[in-house]
Amino acid sequence: MAVLIAQPVWAGASRDFNGTADNISWGDPDSIDSASSLSCTMWFYADDNDADMAVITKSESDFDGFYFYVDITGACTNCIRIFIGDQGDADTASAIGANGTGAFGSWRHMAFTYTSGSSTGLKIYLNGTQTGSSADTTSIGSINSNTTTLWYARSLGGAYFDGKLAYGSCWVDKVLTEAEINNEMWCPGSVPGALIFSPLWGNDSPEIDLSGNGNSGTVSGTSVSTDGPPVSIGCGSSL
Repeated sequence: MAVLIAQPVWAGASRDFNGTADNISWGDPDSIDSASSLSCTMWFYADDNDADMAVITKSESDFDGFYFYVDITGACTNCIRIFIGDQGDADTASAIGANGTGAFGSWRHMAFTYTSGSSTGLKIYLNGTQTGSSADTTSIGSINSNTTTLWYARSLGGAYFDGKLAYGSCWVDKVLTEAEINNEMWCPGSVPGALIFSPLWGNDSPEIDLSGNGNSGTVSGTSVSTDGPPVSIGCGSSL
């Protein structure tokens, strides 16, 4: 008999990052560098920390390329933030969530969308709702970060994530709508066309990519956590 799961249930799995060295590297996806639009999402559970914590980054410096992180002591207090800079940091844009959007000790979903040449081209979302103001991207050219690695839980400058991550995804040349962000939040993998979709279960290396694009995530450290975000397993379909 088919069982329908219509309500969110605990997935019960994630990767735990130690905040000092643990990370996952995805090599250099060239399509990101020339993208005119980009969207990324991730479930996160931040542990207490006194320094900024990278979630998804691809940047030559901390700000050349894109840098999606939990800002502890900078422009806000314990907030989520996305920073995008074109090659050479000639022009930059930053969208900042409200204070407390990156608070410790609970599962939260973060997402950003970027499109070039728009007065509202950079937006950031917490738990499926836009937080903070949109940022102007009319001056942003190529975000080319050359051969820099795409990382989960680390930046080139050494900002590591301390806590748990699950269900990371990025889309190139696609701006997710708020409805799509909510779909992806509760039903990971439901929005087609992702460059990378990684569940972040267990601690095997390489980290698997379920996008169908054949990406391979090299795992440095991490440990298994049986605590996961409240996503829908099965998403209401027959199991």
